[in-house]
Amino acid sequence: MFGLSKLPDRHQSTATDTAWPIHVQRVFLGFVTFCLVAPLVQTIYPVFGNSLVSPVEERRSASPFPSLQLLAGMNGDFAVGLNKWFDDRVGFRDLLIRSKNQIDFSHLEEGPYWCRGLVVLSGPTP
Repeated sequence: MFGLSKLPDRHQSTATDTAWPIHVQRVFLGFVTFCLVAPLVQTIYPVFGNSLVSPVEERRSASPFPSLQLLAGMNGDFAVGLNKWFDDRVGFRDLLIRSKNQIDFSHLEEGPYWCRGLVVLSGPTP
C-alpha cells in the first residue's frame, strides 16, 4: 500500500554494502588534500628549499611578475602573466618535473625528443 512494499528489506543488500569503508575514504581524501596543499605550502614557505632534488637545468629565464598596469586592461593579460610567473615558482616544481620525465622514460618508453631512437647500452661495450 502506498508503495511501501517496494522498499528494500533491512536484510537485503544495498549499494552501500559494496562501498569502500569510511576509513579508506578518509585516507584517500587526506592524501588528495595533502597533494593539493603541500605544493602551495612549499611555495609560500620553502621548508625543504631545493634540497630534495637538484634544480632542473633550464635554458630560459623565469617569467617576471606581471605589471599591475595590466589589471586596467580587463582583457586577461594579467592573469596569463600571473599564471606563467606562478608556474615557474610552484613548490616541488623540480621534483615533479624530474618524476614526470622518469616515468615517461622508464614506463612509457619515451624520453626527451633528442634521445628518442637512441640505443642505450648498459655495461661496457665489446
